[in-house]
Amino acid sequence: MQTYICLLRGINVSGQKKIKMAELKV
Repeated sequence: MQTYICLLRGINVSGQKKIKMAELKV
């Protein structure tokens, strides 16, 4: 289960970075 949580956290972090990059471009 811990590995699954780590994967979710990684996806969430990468998603937030993409959103921030999009905001910077705009």
